[in-house]
Amino acid sequence: MHLSGLDGGAVFDLLHFRIDENHSNAYGIWQRLGKPALTREHIKTLRGGEGLELFEAPRSIQGQNSFDMKVELPMHAVSLVLLVKRGFAGEQRHTENFLDKGPALTAETGALGNRQVFVRWPYSERPDLAGYKVYRCNGQVATGAPALMVNDPPRTQNSYYTDMEVEEGCEYGYAISALYADGTESKRSPFNKIKV
Repeated sequence: MHLSGLDGGAVFDLLHFRIDENHSNAYGIWQRLGKPALTREHIKTLRGGEGLELFEAPRSIQGQNSFDMKVELPMHAVSLVLLVKRGFAGEQRHTENFLDKGPALTAETGALGNRQVFVRWPYSERPDLAGYKVYRCNGQVATGAPALMVNDPPRTQNSYYTDMEVEEGCEYGYAISALYADGTESKRSPFNKIKV
């Protein structure tokens, strides 16, 4: 792939996503598991394969008027390569305002009869978005209880997360932050609480 006419004085962040047999493919994960009848652990594993997956870690490019990248694709695969100029117009406008209210939470019963929390939030409009981090704290949200990141690795395409590691009768708090291609993280949203 060759791109020319770049602003040689600018810094660009490169994001390379892949959909193939091993990336961004929950069906491929299910096949590698041996096509089992689904258990709670299988569902958690499959949900980890949802969304668009980074094929390589984001990196920065600067001082170049052109850019060359060799992309080898296996059969039945597609890559999405984004080259995002840092400091683009509108960056500040979309930095954190979509996180101002915190995530919407729904306690529900999963397909296997387990209790779970469905967490969703508005999608960021920043083109250099590399993913979201979902934080959970147990018990008293207001007292500053320690928060644990529950979605690892963060996925880009998804502006939702299903937390299956909850117990009925307990209270949990959830907050979201955005992770950008240059490695920075937005402020966290407020924690919203739910009793399961």
